Amino acid sequence: MKKERIIEIIDEIDEQYINEAVLLEKSSIEEKNDRTSLKEKTLKISRRKPAWIAAAAILVLVMAGGAVFGAVSAEAKEYEKAAAFFEENGLSSEGLSRAEIRAVYRDITTKHFTNEKTAEVLRKSVPGFEIGQEEPTPEEMAAAWDRLVWKRTVSRRGYSYEVEVVNRKSDLWETDMLDKTILTCYLEGSRLWTVELPNVYVDGYFHIEGGTVVWGTWPVFSTGASHAWISFVDDSGEKTWRTTSLTNDSQRYEHIVCAMDNGDGTIEVISHYDYKYIGLNRFDTSGKLLSVHTLETDNYGVRNAVRTRSGYLLSLSKWDMEETNLLCEVDEKGKELDRYSITADDRDYFITDMAEFGGRTYLSCYGVPKQSNEYGRREIRDILEKLWARQNTQGEWNIPSEELTPMLRENYTAVLFRCDPDGGSPENFYSIKGSLGGKLYVNGAGYLEWDTESITSSFYSPVTSSFTLGGVCKVFQYDFDSEGSLVHQEDTGETVPYRR
Repeated sequence: MKKERIIEIIDEIDEQYINEAVLLEKSSIEEKNDRTSLKEKTLKISRRKPAWIAAAAILVLVMAGGAVFGAVSAEAKEYEKAAAFFEENGLSSEGLSRAEIRAVYRDITTKHFTNEKTAEVLRKSVPGFEIGQEEPTPEEMAAAWDRLVWKRTVSRRGYSYEVEVVNRKSDLWETDMLDKTILTCYLEGSRLWTVELPNVYVDGYFHIEGGTVVWGTWPVFSTGASHAWISFVDDSGEKTWRTTSLTNDSQRYEHIVCAMDNGDGTIEVISHYDYKYIGLNRFDTSGKLLSVHTLETDNYGVRNAVRTRSGYLLSLSKWDMEETNLLCEVDEKGKELDRYSITADDRDYFITDMAEFGGRTYLSCYGVPKQSNEYGRREIRDILEKLWARQNTQGEWNIPSEELTPMLRENYTAVLFRCDPDGGSPENFYSIKGSLGGKLYVNGAGYLEWDTESITSSFYSPVTSSFTLGGVCKVFQYDFDSEGSLVHQEDTGETVPYRR
């Protein structure tokens, strides 16, 4: 049953560990970074514990609109289906009787997950590891607080970018209007070039051989429309080509979500427009548009995308959707192949980045407990209600970082899923408590870099319009080889802001 992908991930670490995994360091840095540990999970179900610790409960990848399996009266025929289901999904039937195999099969395909044998089968299916990370010290918290909490530090790894938006006074409107965006490119922390892009916003960028692909939006204030644009800036800072619209419709809203190197001298640009359509636009490196394919999505937006063996895996979102992340596989012509979501009994997951590496799809995520009231602020609603209650009963809203930061660290867990070649079922995972999953990169040494954002300081700002909880996160880097094994880890010294 390929349409039904099922995986259980319990992120509770028991007092006894199966194994202490050994971290392999890169040869040039063997003597560094022995401060954290990697522990294989004992996957244990505790139905009486509502609290999810690290990567908790049962994580199920459920196909939207998956097949419905009716009851089959003949025992032999049902067993044959159940055995085929076990084999196709890589589930172990060791130690199970025929009746138990059938019972587990029914439990899974009817999405009940109440049979104890089901839990035993699922927890054998996907290995998981928790990466140990020390809690921030008071000195680290103080240092983080002293930094500009709204500003990112410049990365000293590979190519990185800094965006500055410049506004001007409007002759017609009372509010300021966009004047230009200044984009600065750094290589290993040193400035490589700076370009000015008049009248546009910059939404994204990535480096390929010879230069940087950069894209964004061009607002048309007179009509309320917004057009997508994409450009190429070579490594000397010269703009070599630019496309200012993908649909050539002056009334449409266009937005480029991401662009990626197809590996064959072409660039795939994933866009959406009118909150209804997804576009797959292929360019060559000289800016020539080679093909356009369109997919109707029923008011879903695209948050991210990554190449897979069959085409592209899209992360979809919708304002009122039940799933915090909905994944959609499409082929290179935009035909939908599959759709499924990441769900858990007591946990919500949010995908922050996606990457193809070593023939596998990697998903950088973070998980939070399901909130008691999910209306708005679904990541932090329970924390806010505690702060509001304290404010109402004690008249106190100045919550110190020493008190708020542990609450936030308890709330978040970074998770990295390594999925099968088609971008579907996770094969294993890594998790880190107190952190959010960040960016994924494939570096020049041939390793996958996973950035995680460890919350080190925070503040409560109930009168701020754009956020209520803010803070600073330290960026930790974890490197994985083509087999998905962790080979290196370090504190990058970089920081990023936290805003919710």
